[in-house]
Amino acid sequence: MGKVDSLISYLRSWADGIAASFPANLSAALGLGEEFSIIAVTDSKIEVFQYRGRQIVTSSQLTSKQENNVRKQFRGPQLLLIPKEDSMTLSLSVPKSAQRSIDQLLESEIERLTPFKFSEVKATYEIASTEAGQLNIKIHVVPSIKFDALLETATEAGALPEKAVIEPTLNSGHFVGNFLIGDNLPNSSRRFQYAILILILFLGCSAIASPFVQREWSIRKLNETMEQFRPQIEIIQSKRKRLDQIRNEAETITNFIKTSPDILLLLDSVTTILPDTAWLKQYSVKDTELILQGFATDASDVLNALNKVKLLKDPFFKSSIIKEPSNQLERFHIGVKLSP
Repeated sequence: MGKVDSLISYLRSWADGIAASFPANLSAALGLGEEFSIIAVTDSKIEVFQYRGRQIVTSSQLTSKQENNVRKQFRGPQLLLIPKEDSMTLSLSVPKSAQRSIDQLLESEIERLTPFKFSEVKATYEIASTEAGQLNIKIHVVPSIKFDALLETATEAGALPEKAVIEPTLNSGHFVGNFLIGDNLPNSSRRFQYAILILILFLGCSAIASPFVQREWSIRKLNETMEQFRPQIEIIQSKRKRLDQIRNEAETITNFIKTSPDILLLLDSVTTILPDTAWLKQYSVKDTELILQGFATDASDVLNALNKVKLLKDPFFKSSIIKEPSNQLERFHIGVKLSP
């Protein structure tokens, strides 16, 4: 009984396989289905497979640069095949509201889940399913060094792949990934993209340089204006300097007046206290010293009288006493310090 069950199970699986492949085989036989070419690069050879739908129609091996032969023999877009062992597939689940920011999430997730930096890989993604407000995403990652090596080998042999896909696994049975290869765009498209890139760079540089140019222009205009007014500015600076000197002199005089005794009051005190036998001929003030010159019957009486004035201290003879022979009066020259 067990052998019969096994046989029935085998026949059922065989029938299911035929039923599953029948539509694809029929489409290929009738010339229906999408046509494309798969370029497979191995260590020893490069093969091109012509697909119609899911079926291989024909294949050929490239041995040298055969660009024209590839274009004539194979139809549809050329797809570079990435071996599954050279790729990684990551699973990511995000809220549906984050769909617009998937590109930003890719960079952080790839650097978190792989040993590569984002700049070191080629990456693409596809939304596998949507359920309960969540997006289930498949991220396909290929190291750039592997990707570039395969692409260089294929192009040197004459192939011009427009995209790259990852080799299907036994379970999936279909190609995954959709890596665009920008180098194989038509020349007109490349020129247009280069023009757009140059325009963007020009606008970006202009935006960055604009404040500096405007600032430089403003500084230049300011310097020109200053040169025009420089003579007037020098006159104003000279007058300001003279005004500062006058202010300093006035401040010095004011301070002297504040710290010095009243000269009129001082002279009044001196003339009041002098003996009747003394006469002042001349006086002057130098720094903090009052200088008196005159005549007296006895010059010593003048010195003693000055000692009694509160605003004066330490009177002394600045020179010797000279006695006039004509009138017998003594000429005196006395200095006395002003009290603060």
